[in-house]
Amino acid sequence: MEATWEEALELVASKLNGVGEKAAGLSGDRLSNEDLFLFQKLLRQGVKTPHIDLGNRTLAGGDVTAQVGISSGSNLGELGKGDAIVVVACDLHEEEPIWWLRVKQAAQRGATLVILNGRATRLDKYAAHTIHYQPGQASNTLRQLVNATKIEVETANPSPIKTAADALINAQNLVAFYGAEGVTLAETETLARLLGNLLLVKADNPHAGGRNNGLIAVWPHNNTQGAWDMGVHPTFGPGYKALDNAGKDAAGIYTAVQNGTLSALYVVGTDPVGDGFLADRGKLEFLVVQELFLTETAKLADVVLPAQSWAERDGTFTSGERRVQRYFPAIPPVGESREDWRISAQIGEKLGLGKVPFAASLIFKELATAVPPYKGMDYRSLARVEEQWPIMGRDDLYYGGTGYDNKSGLGQQWAVAAESGSVESFDAAEPATKDTNSVR
Repeated sequence: MEATWEEALELVASKLNGVGEKAAGLSGDRLSNEDLFLFQKLLRQGVKTPHIDLGNRTLAGGDVTAQVGISSGSNLGELGKGDAIVVVACDLHEEEPIWWLRVKQAAQRGATLVILNGRATRLDKYAAHTIHYQPGQASNTLRQLVNATKIEVETANPSPIKTAADALINAQNLVAFYGAEGVTLAETETLARLLGNLLLVKADNPHAGGRNNGLIAVWPHNNTQGAWDMGVHPTFGPGYKALDNAGKDAAGIYTAVQNGTLSALYVVGTDPVGDGFLADRGKLEFLVVQELFLTETAKLADVVLPAQSWAERDGTFTSGERRVQRYFPAIPPVGESREDWRISAQIGEKLGLGKVPFAASLIFKELATAVPPYKGMDYRSLARVEEQWPIMGRDDLYYGGTGYDNKSGLGQQWAVAAESGSVESFDAAEPATKDTNSVR
């Protein structure tokens, strides 16, 4: 049955009030930074539950990219002879065509391209070294590559992995891409850590932290990076601050829904039923869904809160290169729909979190204080147009090479930890059993 906004918000607040750790929240990674920041704030400070995660997390390693990600001011368009690029477990042509174009062009300028994948991709023909691994052997193969960079053995016929490793470690600049094609979520964390260690192999002069060097995660959606930055994660909060009380991840939340450990679930911008993670609402006593459409999960909800799309309001997204980009409304809001951040703030107000912010810019001001890498950013500076790569005046390029006038800028890029100090190597422990025949 239909209800007024006040009736719906009052019901949601009353059902979440006092539930504590018997409640959980799942979010999508297409939401804005402002949406995501207030989502986790509502759950952690208002509902007082640590159980927060993305509803469909497929790629890990955001904490690694925060330390050794591609350095601020880097320009993929400058990579060429003497530089190296390694691409692991992803198909840039299918997943990130602009990066595919940049990497292809770098290889054509002489950069050494190394591909590690379980199958052939369109980048293979531009690669100096192509290593196709057996199914399930992505991390094992990459581990062999990283270990080979530490071995100084002169042989007449070095292995393909050793040859590729030498090319990477001796490169002037090194950029590494990794994705989730054909690997588990846990394995993507290992890939990120191994590539992080690859960037740190040269202890006296590591690639990490230098301009035109670093790690790039091929995130599945437009603001997966922002979700990491905003702390939509069970083990850390905004700005990657570790939590004393870690919560359940999405898999743990789904299990708890089915066995009755959780009594309430708040779902924003994700569809666990439609995506196949849940068959039904399990043993939940209360389910609230905040969405643009009546998804499969929303059909089972006690309350459905209509949200606005990104085109109907302003906000910010953070790209895979950690560029914080402001966007503006293009169309009027549909019906009585509201911004995701406003809905969370209105529920939070009823749970004692204070007045609802007047505008998205005020939320960004708050999150810029809570997330150290965003310090000094605001809506005014994000809207400023400055010359950024590719250096073509104010022309940028579509995938096919057609120029267009870039009047919005590419955003402000935040610096990784390696740019301002040393970073310790990452724990990427070897598995108990190893398959030495990982390459096809």
